[in-house]
Amino acid sequence: MKKIIFVSILFLQSQIFAADAVVTDSKIADSKTTVAYFGKITEIEFNEKIKPIFHGNSNCKTCEIVNWTPYDVNQKYDEDQLQDKISQLKNRAQIVFFDWNDKATQKSNDLIPELQKLKGQGQILVASAGVPSSDDKSCPLYQTLFGKIDDAIIVGELIQNDILWPKCFFGPEMLTAIRPPRDQTGKGIGPLNFVARFAGHFNKRKPEEWASYLKAKKAKTKRIWPEVEEFFPR
Repeated sequence: MKKIIFVSILFLQSQIFAADAVVTDSKIADSKTTVAYFGKITEIEFNEKIKPIFHGNSNCKTCEIVNWTPYDVNQKYDEDQLQDKISQLKNRAQIVFFDWNDKATQKSNDLIPELQKLKGQGQILVASAGVPSSDDKSCPLYQTLFGKIDDAIIVGELIQNDILWPKCFFGPEMLTAIRPPRDQTGKGIGPLNFVARFAGHFNKRKPEEWASYLKAKKAKTKRIWPEVEEFFPR
């Protein structure tokens, strides 16, 4: 009799543990993933262009993208407020996406300490590889702002025939370059598509595991530019 009672208790404990595990996994799967977006576009452009592309590619009902771009009183991008906006990100987003990159300057280097805090806060930094201004020349990524950030996930864009976007900043710091749909080629949305898919998969791993996972995936592929499906299978 004692043996039967003991076995029954063990069985009940195992069932409770399994139920707790299911609930925990469900909570993880259902928790909201927020992407903080930093661009150089207007609020209207963000709402009309960025948000629809993000939601169309994330395949995630609990994912959102929020515009954190700093604006002046005329609703134009305000670089002077950027450092302050970055400092306010703690506990506000899981993924921080900069839809641009620039050559490093003394002013942009002042942002590096704030950007490096993101990792310690459990947030993941993703940045577009970027292109220089129209009158400037390209350069290696290590000479750019985000090329100087440890563990920043840098993503470029491909055009026809899987060629890297002309004048794109380049270098081994780039995780990959994404080929967007044909009707969106050359519009610089490859990195946004990557971020959207990333958001939909974010809760499948701990934040501190993602950088090493993505690098390992790239190391295993034979492609120069791994496709988004290789990182985030549907």
